[in-house]
Amino acid sequence: MRKTNGTGRRSGCQQQVQPAEVRSLAESMMTQALKLEAHGYSCTTSVLLQVLYWAAARAVSISAACVTLAQAPGDQTIRDALRACLPKRVKYLEDRLNKALTANVPRSLCRRARRIAIDWHQIPYHGQPLRSPEE
Repeated sequence: MRKTNGTGRRSGCQQQVQPAEVRSLAESMMTQALKLEAHGYSCTTSVLLQVLYWAAARAVSISAACVTLAQAPGDQTIRDALRACLPKRVKYLEDRLNKALTANVPRSLCRRARRIAIDWHQIPYHGQPLRSPEE
């Protein structure tokens, strides 16, 4: 069993973070980085990001997310808001996202190169054997 640090909390990096805190932090980071400002009646910036996060987390389309989420506006409303907010060139969008993702990285991690290992497969296996002869 882990020792506590006098405050009743576990020592180390296993601190409980509430989902609302994560969502709030992600929302503020992406709003600033992407310069999102949706001003619609049913599609505010918060609603726009919630639909996008939900779709990304479940790997579904914006249409599927809008149908599933009870308070979400229509999928075309989300697309129109994105079209109005995001830059026209992909390069600018990539630059904004990269800056957002690296803004809060501690400087100590950026001072020197790190060795990493990546396990990469061209044909992934997801637990359903013999579905394809290429497995």
